[in-house]
Amino acid sequence: MGSQVELVYRNLVMQPEMKATLANISGLRETANRYAIFLEEFPRHVSQERQALLKAIDDKASTIHTVNTDIQATFKQADVMLQGLQQTVAGADTLIASTETLIGRLEPYVSPETVTIDDYFKAIETVGDIVAGSNRLVLAVDQTGMPLISTMLE
Repeated sequence: MGSQVELVYRNLVMQPEMKATLANISGLRETANRYAIFLEEFPRHVSQERQALLKAIDDKASTIHTVNTDIQATFKQADVMLQGLQQTVAGADTLIASTETLIGRLEPYVSPETVTIDDYFKAIETVGDIVAGSNRLVLAVDQTGMPLISTMLE
């Protein structure tokens, strides 16, 4: 009986279908081994990719913070320049009013009031204030580096 079993076994193994089935089983074992290796390494790869993603997000957040800081600095500088411009415009309005008053006094037919030395001093003082305001405005514009524009150009 043992030799009959052995003979049946040899006949089965020698058939082409059985050889193909055994080869498929061997390939399935190799696939299972590769899958097991992949599953062992998968958490490490996910961790590395997660760390890289978090670093990229941190870098972008840092860049956004820098640009936001530059925008705020630019707005502050623009506010300073606008305040200087408003002061200059107010001074110019005062100069125009003083000049109109002075001209009105010089024309005898419009206003019979006489011009005094105090009127000249007030006009000169007003002109001096306007010039000083203009100088402050020019200095503010000259000293204002535009950090937002510089950052964008980089």
